[in-house]
Amino acid sequence: CGSGESPFDLAIVLDDFPDEFRWELRTHPNNRLILKGSGYSKGRRLYTEHACLPEDDCYRFIAYDSGGEGVCCAFGLGNVTGYFGEQRVFLFDHYGYSASAIFGNVCPPSCNSDSEHTLSVRLELDHLPRHISWIVFAGTRPRVGNALLQHIPFEAEYGISLDTVCLPRDECYRFIINDLFADGMCCTQMPNGEWTNGSVTLLLDGEEIYHNNGEFGGGDTFFFSADDSENNPCTQPCGVNDKRVTIVTHFD
Repeated sequence: CGSGESPFDLAIVLDDFPDEFRWELRTHPNNRLILKGSGYSKGRRLYTEHACLPEDDCYRFIAYDSGGEGVCCAFGLGNVTGYFGEQRVFLFDHYGYSASAIFGNVCPPSCNSDSEHTLSVRLELDHLPRHISWIVFAGTRPRVGNALLQHIPFEAEYGISLDTVCLPRDECYRFIINDLFADGMCCTQMPNGEWTNGSVTLLLDGEEIYHNNGEFGGGDTFFFSADDSENNPCTQPCGVNDKRVTIVTHFD
């Protein structure tokens, strides 16, 4: 790329219905179309796109799926991943009919502060990043259709990952992080004698609401809402067909 430009790289792995997928890259917020892609014919294979974009602009990438299931997971484990410069700026898989991400060096605030929160998920990874995955659900029950943001798998050892999403204010959310190796991201001694030291942090409107130093074993779950009133959606009574369960654990 030339002076004042950064590379934009797009990696697309589609499911069994590649013709349902299309994408657009536009400037933000003036919505000028820069690039687009459609007419894919082969599922379960990798497509790549490359472009050089001015560094002094803001961009919005939109992925569409006419079938309404994104590119994962019932008909193939696809995903859509974008990089701007050396930073991964989005990853979509099971996103329904559409999903979008705003990125760039000069972007205005993307969330509506009157009706939305800005959630940032920051991970410092260990030496086994491909074992880590996380997901954010809307509501207290983790159904696939309620998934708002997720990341699987990670690639860079000891890397730092940062994802941001806008969340409606009047909802309860559930964050789940998993480790297939069941050792979390911290405190494992390497063959060279060094110790791993990973962590996961959630920020809501810039304020830390959750931090784990990586010692979560096979996984951890965290519910959150910014509503501190008695109408907090995370603390509403159980439904008529539900039972409230309290678990008490005593450690020796």
